[in-house]
Order: sequence, then structure tokens, then C-alpha cells
Amino acid sequence: MKMLVKQIENSEKDVIDKAAFIAQEIWLHQPFMDGNKRTGRLLINFLTMKEGFPLFAYNDKGVLFNSMLVEQCVYSKPNLIQDFISNALINRMEEIIKLKPNNSFKGFRFVL
Repeated sequence: MKMLVKQIENSEKDVIDKAAFIAQEIWLHQPFMDGNKRTGRLLINFLTMKEGFPLFAYNDKGVLFNSMLVEQCVYSKPNLIQDFISNALINRMEEIIKLKPNNSFKGFRFVL
């Protein structure tokens, strides 16, 4: 875990790439007896929300994360999880913008 944290800290990638990477590593390697997916989602939100992104949430019950991870590994689709996280964040931002009356949107900045 220390190596994973150090790898994220030293990375020059953008926050979405970092969040996708750390979640993917936790989901793949299962370092905890329970709660690996919850921990991955928590880290996604910690990394992205401190940079001003909205909450990463997914409501699509049809998305099976284990299947997505297997597909990424077995079929060599390296951006599958990153694309999923990026799309979920973009969709969430679009939802929030649509909820705001004209010209009242002031951005996604959150204070953590």
C-alpha cells in the first residue's frame, strides 16, 4: 500500500487518471478482507473532490465491476475503468449544470 500511495504522489498524471489507477489497483489486488470496492470509491472521491470535481457515484446496477475488471485484464482493455470513471464524472457534472437555473452555476469547487 505504501508503494501504491508513493506511486500516486509521484505521478504527473491528471487526477482522473490517478483516481482510476488507485481504484483499479485496489479492486484487482484486494488488499483488504472486505470493502475493497468501497475503499476504491472513497479514494476516487477523495482525489477528485479535492480538485473540485463532483461526487463520483454510479447508480447503474447493471455495471458489474468484477466483470469489468476481468474484461480489462483478460481482453487487454487498459482504459476500461478509467473511461468508466471519466464518463461517470462527466455525466454527474452535466446533471448538476442542468439543475441550475441559467447563469447561476458557479463551478464544482468543494472544500474538504
